[in-house]
Amino acid sequence: MEQTQVTVEGTLQPDGTLVLDEKPALPPGRVRVRVEAAPRPVQTAEEFRALLRRIRGDEQPTDDGCSPGNERIEMIRRMREEAEERLRRLEQARKGQELGAC
Repeated sequence: MEQTQVTVEGTLQPDGTLVLDEKPALPPGRVRVRVEAAPRPVQTAEEFRALLRRIRGDEQPTDDGCSPGNERIEMIRRMREEAEERLRRLEQARKGQELGAC
């Protein structure tokens, strides 16, 4: 009995064409194609370490003069504290206005 269905992996090109990884074991003729995204391949430990080395190597100061990492986190923490202090002062001023309006 002839095989009527096979699963073959391939790559969907930007122009919509498919490039199959292998020749399907089917007779020539019309076929029905179902396309689904394949799971991404799992990185090996060495590939992951290489990625980390590349990221660490890319840690250069940014346009605002801050280095990534701890300095940026500290800058965000200071900005948050300043904003919270401004909100506290605004809240106190609003309460003072409410008391004076009675």
